[in-house]
Formats: sequence, structure tokens, C-alpha cells
Amino acid sequence: MNNFVKINWFYTLTAITETLNGFFYFLRKLPVIGTKIPTSLYKSKDIKLAFMIFVGIGKFVMQAGLKLIIVAIAYILSVCIIHQNLSFELFVNGSTAPDAVMAVIMLIVAMVLLPRIMELFYGSPDKKMLAYISHFQLSYTKTVRSLSIFKEIKTLFLYVLPVLLFGWISGVGAFKLALVYILMRLFCFVSFEMLGRKVDVEPIKEPLKGILWAIFSLLAIAIVVVMYRFDLANVAISLPVMLVLAVLTILLGFLFFTYKSESRYIERLITVGNVRLEKTAAAVGNSQNKYLAEGVAMQKHISLGGERKFDHLKGSSLLNALLFYRYKKTLNKSIKIRLGAFALALFICAALNYFVPNVGAYTVSESKFLKLLPGVVFLLYLIGYGKKIVQMCFVNCDVAMLHYPFYRESKTILSGFDQRFKKIFSLNTINALCVFALLLTICLFWGEGISMNFYVVMILFLVAVTLLLSFHELFIYYLLQPFASNMAVANPLYKIITFVFYLLCYATAQLHIKGYWFVLGISIVSLLYVGIGSIVIKNRAPKTFRFKD
Repeated sequence: MNNFVKINWFYTLTAITETLNGFFYFLRKLPVIGTKIPTSLYKSKDIKLAFMIFVGIGKFVMQAGLKLIIVAIAYILSVCIIHQNLSFELFVNGSTAPDAVMAVIMLIVAMVLLPRIMELFYGSPDKKMLAYISHFQLSYTKTVRSLSIFKEIKTLFLYVLPVLLFGWISGVGAFKLALVYILMRLFCFVSFEMLGRKVDVEPIKEPLKGILWAIFSLLAIAIVVVMYRFDLANVAISLPVMLVLAVLTILLGFLFFTYKSESRYIERLITVGNVRLEKTAAAVGNSQNKYLAEGVAMQKHISLGGERKFDHLKGSSLLNALLFYRYKKTLNKSIKIRLGAFALALFICAALNYFVPNVGAYTVSESKFLKLLPGVVFLLYLIGYGKKIVQMCFVNCDVAMLHYPFYRESKTILSGFDQRFKKIFSLNTINALCVFALLLTICLFWGEGISMNFYVVMILFLVAVTLLLSFHELFIYYLLQPFASNMAVANPLYKIITFVFYLLCYATAQLHIKGYWFVLGISIVSLLYVGIGSIVIKNRAPKTFRFKD
């Protein structure tokens, strides 16, 4: 018993410690705030213990509330299925719900039996448990068994309060229903644990596991249907049946705790867990995570050669020139696709204007055109080259070159930034010109009362947004350099900024504001962002453009 408590206590404390250390690491990476956080926090046992107690209480309350909602939904659905009617009286007055016992049986089956079936075929130690055992060199058998039993006791206890409440509401009896639930839960636990030990399901392939799970689930549902059809609900929760269930639970529990081949069974579970982790890691490794997927994909289309074309260049300028030259075909192909798409859009506009009379007679005012411009931000974001070029540069150049001191010099970093920014801007300018041509065509075909001011504002807007989208990805890349040498994202702030920027671009597409002020505001903010960001890069990038290992 003492070992059982220790194993679960230290497992919980270890999980909290890892979470807190990761949070402290994240805070220390933040500008300004990070310098104020001392490294001594990593060693503070009192803070972590207090946090564990605080989180434990909060987590328990939240989980208990969630179980309450689950039980409420299950109970309401079961009563609705039985009565095929939704009435408030069915839930607050047991006397008006003669089938309340049956509804409770359905609820318990849904909470107890079906989850156990799933765990029998798919349950295995997770990554945290395996890491905990390996790190502290603990006994696999004792640790896995202790943690699984603790998990069952915790889940059982979390459901007791909701079951008491709904036993009282249904008219079955709060304590009677709680006793029925506890016995059924314990019986299912020990019976399925013993079934898992006696039937080696590991060699079974995944599709067959799904079929077996479906069969067991249908069997559980069939039991409920038979009980309802022959009015056996009251019999199922009667005292004699509960006594038999209690005796069977004790006998199976004795077999469970004295199982002789427990070590072999746990080893099989560990093997299953490791295989699943390897498959997951392989899948993640193949995709190289979504933050570098485009850069990795572009490696397949690299073109070698071209060194003689850049004999006049040296150092970082030569590296970047070669990089863009070797991906020239890939980039040109994507440009051609965009040009083709916009050319098709222009052709459709012309065809609609000249061959469809009703469309040709349609007119669009200047105010309606102004409402369209914010949506252009999101369009240019989606077809922009900022993220693609940044990923290409890291995967195919920086991941190797950042190991060398000369590549981390201030002059080299700033020179590389300028060269890459010019390239991204030139590519994004093609997108902007296509959008401008499309908008201009729409203005010429269907515009009515379009002033010269609109064209001036539209050009300013497109230039400003193109500068912003060309600068932003490169800016946060050089300022944060979020990637580790193994190409994983080591700076969580990068993920947050990327997501927030996406939301902002998307939000602009949903706005329909009249007048010039909003469009001018976006233009001014974009230009200020680029101007201030350029100053920040010159001062900070030489210090921050490093691996985040």
C-alpha cells in the first residue's frame, strides 16, 4: 500500500514539475519579462508542491463537473430513448417515470462497460508513463499496475457524486444507485483486466480490433435491449444480483492480484506502447511539422549547378544567390500557376461582361469596392511567399550554416535578411500586380462613380500590405529564430505569433467597413510595422539569430 501511494504521488509530482519547468522556460524566452525570472525557480520544491496541490484541486473540480455533464447527457438521452418524449417531469419526479431504472441501467452501461471495451483493445502505457518508468528505472510491473489501478479508482470516485445526484432525481435511490454503479464498475474493471491477460490481443490487426470492439459494444447494447424487452431492469439491480456481482468481483479481484504471468503481460503492454510511440514519431518525422512542411517539400525540386553565374559574389550573398537560383524553377512554376489563375479570372470577368447581358449591366459603387479591399489582405496572405521562403532558407541553408561562427556575425545576418526580403518582396509584388489588374478590370467593367482617389488609395494599400506580408515572416524568423538544430519548433512564442497573425488577416476579410479610413489605417499600420521592425532587426537579429537548442 505504501509503494502504491509513493508511485502515484511521485508520478503526479513529476508531471507537474515537467509542466512548470516548461512554463518557466517559456517565460524566460520572452523579451523583458524573461530577464526578471531567476533560474532558481527550476529547483524550488515548495513552489512545485504548492502548485501540484492547487492544480490537483482545480483539476478534480473541473473533471467532476465534466463527469456531471456527461452523466446528465447520458441520463437525458436514455430517458428520451425509452419514452420517446422530452418532458421535465420525467427527470424530476420518479413516480412519473416508471422506466427510470432502465434509464439508469443504460447510463451505467454507457459509463462503465463501453469504455472498458475500448481500453481492452486499445489501452497501453502512454508516453509520459513510459518516460517516468525509464527515467527513474522503476519496476515496469509494479508501476504500470499501480498507475492503472489509481486511474480506475480516480475515475470511479469522480462519477460517484453525479450518480448519487441522478439516483435521487430518478427515484431509484441515491445510495442504492451509487452502490450499483461501484459494483458494476469494479466488476467490469477486474473482469476486463483478466480477459486482457488471458486473451493475447496484440497480434490482432487494427481493422479486426475495431470489428471485435464493435461486436462487444453491440453485445452490451443487446443486453440492455433484452433487459428492457423482458422488464429485467429491477431484477438487475436487486439485492441478490448485487450480492452475486460482489462475490464475482472479489473472486476476479483475487485472480487479478495473484496473476502469475503479470510480468509477461506488462512487458507486452510496454511493447505495444513503444511500437505506437515509434509509429507516431515516424509520422511526425515524415511531416517535419507544419511549420517546415513547405520547405521540406521544396527539397525534392532542387536544381544543382549555377555556381559560375555568381563568381562576383562572396560569403552570405553567394549562398543566398545560389539558394534562390537552385529553387528558381520551383518558384517560377508557382508564379506561373498564380498568373494562370488570375488570367483565368480576368477572362471570366470579360466573358461575363460581354456575353451575359444581365451581368454586364451590373454596376458597383466606390463604397462597395472599398469594402472588398480588407479581404485582399487575407487573399495576399494565402498566396504569399513569405512563409515558403523562410522555410526554404532554414531547411536548405540556415540549419547547416548556423553551426559556423562566421554565419552568425552581424554583417552576415543583416546582409542575408536584406537579400531575402528583396526576393520575397519581388515575388509578392507579382501577386499584388495580379490582384491590382483584377480589381482594375472589375472597376472598368462594372465600376460606377469611381474617383481617382480610390485608385491612389488602392495602390498605396497594395504596396503597404505587400511590404507587410513580405516582411512579417522574415521578421519573426530572424527575431525569434524558433527552430532547433533538429528542425523542431523550440520557441512557443513563434507558434502564438503565427496563429495570431493568421487570425488578424482572416479577421480583415470578415470586415465590411465603409469609407477610406480603415483602408488607410491598415496601410499606415503596415508601413509603420515594416519601418519599426527594420530598426528592431538591425539591433536585435545579430543577438537572436541562433539555434534554440
